[in-house]
Amino acid sequence: MMMRSERLLGLLLLLRTVVSNDSDTGECSLEIQPSTVVVRHADPVSVNCTVSGDHVGIGWEASEGSVDMVTDVQFVTWSLETVTDWEIAPRCFGNFPTEAGPPSQCEKKIIITLYKPPDSVSISAVNHTGPMVEREEYQLQCVVQNIAPVQYLTVKWYKGETLENQTSYDYLTKTPVNVSSTLLITPTSADDGAQYSCVAELKLGPEGPQPPPSITSEPLTITVHYKPRITGCSDHMELGEGETLDTLVSCRAKGNPSPMVTWYRDQSEFNSSTPLARRDGGQYTLIANNTQGTANRTLEIEVLYKPRITGCSDHVELREGVTLDTLGSCKVEGYPSPVVTWYRDQSEFNSSTPLTRRDGGQYTLIAENAQGTANHTLEIEVLYKPRITGCPNHVELREGVTLDTLGSCTVEGNPFPVVTWYRDQFNFSSSTPLTKIDGGQYTLIAENTQGTANHTLEIEVLSDTRECSLEIQPSTVVVRHADPVSVNCTVLGDHLGIGWEASEGSVDMVTDVQFVTWSLETVTDWEMAPRCFGNFPTKAGPPSQCDEKINITLYKPPDSVSISAVNHTGPVVEGEKYQLQCEVQNIAPVQYLTVKWYKGGTLENQTSYDDLTKTPVNVSSTLLITPTSTDDGAQYSCVAELELGPEGPQPPPSITSEPLTITVHYKPLITGCSNHVELREGVTLDTLVSCTVEGNPSPKVTWYKDQSAFDISTQLTRGDGGQYTLKAENAHGTANHTLEVEVPFDYLHVWISIFFIVLTVIVVILVLLRRRLCPQYRGHYRIVPPNSTDIPLLPINGNGTTSCTPEPHPPGQPLVH
Repeated sequence: MMMRSERLLGLLLLLRTVVSNDSDTGECSLEIQPSTVVVRHADPVSVNCTVSGDHVGIGWEASEGSVDMVTDVQFVTWSLETVTDWEIAPRCFGNFPTEAGPPSQCEKKIIITLYKPPDSVSISAVNHTGPMVEREEYQLQCVVQNIAPVQYLTVKWYKGETLENQTSYDYLTKTPVNVSSTLLITPTSADDGAQYSCVAELKLGPEGPQPPPSITSEPLTITVHYKPRITGCSDHMELGEGETLDTLVSCRAKGNPSPMVTWYRDQSEFNSSTPLARRDGGQYTLIANNTQGTANRTLEIEVLYKPRITGCSDHVELREGVTLDTLGSCKVEGYPSPVVTWYRDQSEFNSSTPLTRRDGGQYTLIAENAQGTANHTLEIEVLYKPRITGCPNHVELREGVTLDTLGSCTVEGNPFPVVTWYRDQFNFSSSTPLTKIDGGQYTLIAENTQGTANHTLEIEVLSDTRECSLEIQPSTVVVRHADPVSVNCTVLGDHLGIGWEASEGSVDMVTDVQFVTWSLETVTDWEMAPRCFGNFPTKAGPPSQCDEKINITLYKPPDSVSISAVNHTGPVVEGEKYQLQCEVQNIAPVQYLTVKWYKGGTLENQTSYDDLTKTPVNVSSTLLITPTSTDDGAQYSCVAELELGPEGPQPPPSITSEPLTITVHYKPLITGCSNHVELREGVTLDTLVSCTVEGNPSPKVTWYKDQSAFDISTQLTRGDGGQYTLKAENAHGTANHTLEVEVPFDYLHVWISIFFIVLTVIVVILVLLRRRLCPQYRGHYRIVPPNSTDIPLLPINGNGTTSCTPEPHPPGQPLVH
């Protein structure tokens, strides 16, 4: 009672002070710490009130936790374990002495904010469920339940991580309330799958918790339906031959729901999974549509394909002076336009170079672009008009020889010229032996399809009174390089001396022998031309001399012979052309070489050489092949054979390359399949061994019945008869065969079933009959025959009739009952 009187007295004094407007106008010396309090509802709170200087008493007034005035302290604390009063407004008061009159009083209030986070934050679409449609407006709503104080609330809207909008509230309500915020959206296709969320955040100032308390809703994922869009398609596209429109990954149709895509070419629907052929280039339209609309895109598609060479034969004749560019029969096609290069003996040859007579030989035409390479090898023969060389204007020939022996006159041309001799404008046979009266002026005329050449010369015929009496043995020698050689030169009759001249192994002239031998331990000179000479006495004048040369051939087998495919590795494809090359290293003399091509044991082709070089050279031969499926696994080899004539080694020396085994990829082939087949009920199509499928790579085999795939391991029933199609496919193509499969009724099984049914009925009848005629045999029996397999159901008498009288039981036999 006294405390209340004191409070009342203090209040009256305060009012008096304010009203009386006396001279005491100083500030209130109370200090609140902290002066501003932010506390969560139901949490504890504690605030100090401190007085500086003398006082008559200080205390706290509040709806909860008041503190009575005390006089002997400098501070007093207001505290609560749990703050629950939303309207609470604690104040600290103090009474202070004055110089005259009653004490003065002042007070200070706490700035207190009591807050509560929301119970829940949720987001939803207003008056809408399911997918949204592009460009239409929708309203999203965020509901915040039971939050206080609402004036400090900010609701933030997010799309993903991006702040879209925010809402604040100007209500001054201190108690918890429910509030909502809305967001107006107009979704686009880019928003399909976007996640919206809202965040309720209480911004309680610097005295409040940091960071500000916030609660985020569960995200709302929106589905946006929008009409198709076609992106990434340029006006001009390139695809390789064999590719499909499905591989055109840069052209993409996007929409929601997923659009149905259709391709059109020349206003006709085009299957996008069809492999493109080179003829399929042109204008295409891609149409995509769904429930929201349609999009289309027209573009030009060019089909890229590797080069192909057509119209080229394996042998071509060209006139001297023309170029390979004029070879119009060889057509090259491909896209992009192929780069065409000609090769001769593995060296590039300029196709605009005029051909000369020396340019005949084997050529390879190679066409290449970004899609691949094609090549064709052919023999080019250069035709040129005749030419006569080496012919003097005057020639002396011995009597008895013919014009054919006139080796100094050389005729060349292609085709090889027809050679005709004329004497005094009359045809003269070149094989006629000359006589002394045949001397005179002769004209040699050579002509072919390309032109004519002629040469006129004076021929003097000398009488022949003596022949050279030297004899070479052997007259022809074939010797391997670095091997020994030995040749005898024998003289017939008198002589003044014989000997040998040679770059190696010369033999000086000797007089007292009838033969002299030229020999070497090792022959190494490729140009060697030994000759035996002899001096002979004459009737008058100085001695005469003659010589005989050896016809010597020095040979060397090749160091190696190898075979390879030109510009290709891996399997070959049926029907395409490929070039095989045989390399022969370091062989001499090349004019005697024959390169033979074999497939297995069969001779396919052979190449000979007209080069007169005596020293070792490297040469090559090529073989053009167009493999078929029967060539899969075939082995090609080449043999380098030196055919040195009858004087050479027998058999001729030869070296064979290692075999080249080719793998041929070819499309499937179905063989052995008839058009009508009968199969028993219960068997499967696997048992149809007459149908054979082959191909490389191994084909995938599928059976179809009525255009639906049929499991070949399914046991056939009578209802499975009908038309079936066997389809085999691999990377190179497809083969199919249609046949009628008949599954007839299985009478054998029926007759077997009937037989067993009849047999069972007979047995049952006999058993019932026995039980009826012989009651003593009724009961249960177990048949245990000791040694017999014939057990009659009824005993049989000697007259063949049945009897019910039991037979006497033999001793030692098991009793059956």
